[in-house]
Amino acid sequence: GSSLSQRGGQILMIDNPELSYYKSALESERARRSHSEKLIESQRLKLLEYEEHLLQIKSSDMKKTLCMQQLEQMIPNIVDEWKQKELEYQKQLQQQDQRLKKVEHEKDQQFQECQLLHTKLKDKSEQTQQMIKDREKWKSEGEQKQKDLIHIQQKLQEQETTNQQLKFEYEQNQLRSSKLEDELKCDISKLEHTVEEKEQELEEKRVEFQNIQKESDRVIMEHQTKIKQIELELDEQQRDNNVMKMELELRDAKYRTQTESLKIQLTRDYEVKLKTKLDEVTMKHSRLEDEFSELNRRKLLDQQDKHTQEVFQLKASYEVKIEDLLKKIEQLQIELEQMHTSTVSERQELAKKLQDVFETTLLKGTATNLISETLSNMSERTMPIDSQHRNRLIQMESDQSTHRADSDNYSLHTQTVMTQQQQNSNLSTIRSLSNRIDSLADQTNKVYTGTYGNIDHQQEYRPQFTGVERHEWALDTNE
Repeated sequence: GSSLSQRGGQILMIDNPELSYYKSALESERARRSHSEKLIESQRLKLLEYEEHLLQIKSSDMKKTLCMQQLEQMIPNIVDEWKQKELEYQKQLQQQDQRLKKVEHEKDQQFQECQLLHTKLKDKSEQTQQMIKDREKWKSEGEQKQKDLIHIQQKLQEQETTNQQLKFEYEQNQLRSSKLEDELKCDISKLEHTVEEKEQELEEKRVEFQNIQKESDRVIMEHQTKIKQIELELDEQQRDNNVMKMELELRDAKYRTQTESLKIQLTRDYEVKLKTKLDEVTMKHSRLEDEFSELNRRKLLDQQDKHTQEVFQLKASYEVKIEDLLKKIEQLQIELEQMHTSTVSERQELAKKLQDVFETTLLKGTATNLISETLSNMSERTMPIDSQHRNRLIQMESDQSTHRADSDNYSLHTQTVMTQQQQNSNLSTIRSLSNRIDSLADQTNKVYTGTYGNIDHQQEYRPQFTGVERHEWALDTNE
């Protein structure tokens, strides 16, 4: 049957030259169809590659959004740490202020105690001076009485009666002098006792002045031993002779003058040493206060510098990261726009090629109807994408209508089974091509709307700041 049909076709071609023309047209149409299928397959592969690229871009965008969320979560933690550090610094400053106040209070107490000691020493020195004056008066009175006794002894030979009276007076004077000596000894013991008490108080309060107190104790002990020796000598001489009394009194006077001078010198030296020690202590205290304040100031300045440097570094890093992300988003938008424009141009090329294919087919009426249906479907699906593509489709339909009007003038003389089979195959291929084009248009529309919708949604809710404003916005949102 096939051989017969081929022979019939050859006979018809020999008899009919138009059939040979149609056969050549069909062969060219088949070649174009195969070429268009190859192009469609290549475009499909490109679309798959673009889809994979878009998926990668989406995954990277999700990673970047996660990184941004992590950074935004880290910012409040950093702010809390800064606040905690500031609170710790304030606590340390308060503790240091309290310590300084305590030191100043102790210093005032020490100064008051020193003033009290000075006043007590002055009072004691005044008392000792008063007692020394009274003793000098008593000495002068004793000397005067001794002179009177000498004068009376010279007159003993002349007046025995007066001698007895003088002896009586002499004994009374001796009693008085002994009483005075006892009183002076008591006063000296009291003074020594008071001096020892004050020295004990000073030892308890002033550990730093132990060396000075030891020296004073040593000197006092030496003087006490001397006083005891002199007192013993005085007692012995009083028992032996009245003449030795005079010598003892002279020695006593010398000793008292020496002791008074020594006491005065010791008190002066002690006051000078106390003043020097107090001055040194005050100088050290003031120096320590100055050093402590200077160290605190330096520490605070260093901490403030570190704090500002860390803040600026964080700001710079966040600004750089945000700028990089914005640049990448802009690049992705540009790539998506390029992909969209390339898909639109490829659709236009496919539509033109299909128009050329349909123009060469025999079933012009059915082909034009299919073309109009496919173009209307494509125009409806690609209508929200581009208005220029719609205008081009309208121009294609107008061209088809004009070509249709021209092609209607041709008359088909003969129709064979061969041509009918070819027409049916052409119709099936055209329908499959239209279905593929529709699926490709749907896929590109979904990809375009999905990616651009996400990007536009992110751009609507992403504030565009620069520099310090971006960092301040992040801090405000976190707070």
